[in-house]
Amino acid sequence: MAETIPQLFLEKVQTIPDMVMQYSKNNGKDFVPTTYKDMAEEVATLAAGFLEIGLKRGEHVGFISDNRKEWLITDLAITGLGAIDVPRGCDTIEQDIAYILSFSECRFCVTENERQIQKIIARKSSMPLLTTIISIDPPGDAVQKSAEAAGLTIHTYNELFEKGLARRKDQTGEYEREVAKGKTDDTVTIIFTSGTTGEPKGVMLCHRNFLHQIDGFPKRIRIKQGQIWLSVLPIWHSLERAVDYAIIGVGASIAYSKPVGQIMLADLVAIKPQWMVSVPRIWESVLEGVYRNIRQQNQFKQKMFNFFVSVSKDWANFRNLLLGRLPNYGLRARFFDVLIALIPFIGLAPLRGLAEILVFKKIKAKLGGKFVAGISGGGALPYNVDTFFDAIGIKILEGYGLTETAPVVTLRSHRRPVIGTVGVPLDGTEVRIVDEHGKTLSHGKKGIVLIRGPQVMQGYYKKPDLTNKVIDAEGWFNSGDIGMLTKNNELKLTGRAKDTIVLR
Repeated sequence: MAETIPQLFLEKVQTIPDMVMQYSKNNGKDFVPTTYKDMAEEVATLAAGFLEIGLKRGEHVGFISDNRKEWLITDLAITGLGAIDVPRGCDTIEQDIAYILSFSECRFCVTENERQIQKIIARKSSMPLLTTIISIDPPGDAVQKSAEAAGLTIHTYNELFEKGLARRKDQTGEYEREVAKGKTDDTVTIIFTSGTTGEPKGVMLCHRNFLHQIDGFPKRIRIKQGQIWLSVLPIWHSLERAVDYAIIGVGASIAYSKPVGQIMLADLVAIKPQWMVSVPRIWESVLEGVYRNIRQQNQFKQKMFNFFVSVSKDWANFRNLLLGRLPNYGLRARFFDVLIALIPFIGLAPLRGLAEILVFKKIKAKLGGKFVAGISGGGALPYNVDTFFDAIGIKILEGYGLTETAPVVTLRSHRRPVIGTVGVPLDGTEVRIVDEHGKTLSHGKKGIVLIRGPQVMQGYYKKPDLTNKVIDAEGWFNSGDIGMLTKNNELKLTGRAKDTIVLR
């Protein structure tokens, strides 16, 4: 059984070599597939290139890039060699890049483009250990000269790849041997996240943290081999990263898009994904787009749309009451729920069916026609957004987690999603609600959310005091969030505790 993410990846390469792993836009327009087998070749070659320039097991490698095909290849190459990547996005400011690369003692840094190199050059004096940059997109001559003047060696991604090809001619199977050395508690990444103090904190996550997600996350939502996920979240964030690893775990495929309305909608139609993970803002944007389009229609069509949405919300509410999909804090008996909901549910069904034919199927077609569900995390999904998509038949499964929990803690069930909650804890994960004195509260009582499970981080890099502040001797992590549990153990979040470090 795989102990690390790269070991799991190589297992999948052996069992489903010709399955598509990635769809990426090499020419900026059309999606081009890459199989698991071809991906493995690229990963092994890039890893050989890293070895050729001196990367050692246990070293930290800065990684400043946004979503693209090369990101996961680079990640698997670095972590497969037992090194630890320290990722950020291209929107990271100079000051934060300098702090992160210096504090994490990076000798190497992978950058997406010359703009990121320029940020590093501007702050090079505060990063004395940094000597080597690998740039995915080749920099211009001026940037190259400036880097050399600052004492930096630059290799382009393609140059590193060529070094790897040459090395593999003499040393076959080197990547596979290095991957086999990995252990489940080896640190795989350090993700820096800002607190209210403004100083970034390095969250240390190990293979075990992510492997727990790979096991529990797909089971909760029933991901199938060969299904396609559309990627729009920053890939360096823990949520998108955990999803990417889960995709590897089940043998599914990922297509890279952008959280830009026109691009995302065009990609949904082009690639026809079954799944998409996003933050609530993306679903808010989709909802706003629907209503913007409706406002451009004549008065009759606007009134018809609003009528069908209103009726469908009522129908969905009665359906949820009938099927036990509304939060229950122990104050209602299921018998009365069924009694109240059954007749109006049946009575409104014909109108809901008509709404599907006349209105809702056109909206669903915008998602590609094969859409199963969206996953929403990284913030609270507004209730009006949640109920709208539930009413028209587009399933959104809201989850909850933090970078410190790699990140998924709870997630709505695909079979029985409960509106207004973030679902029940993943298998093997415990959630407690406590008061300010640490006393456990019963369901329906608001308190601080504590989390314990295999996904809880190893700690904050070089900050043991801060680690001990949020993780107690029994392994309970204090999320700083306020919430309550339902009778069926679903979690409902209600806010943040005062005077608590923002850990996201």
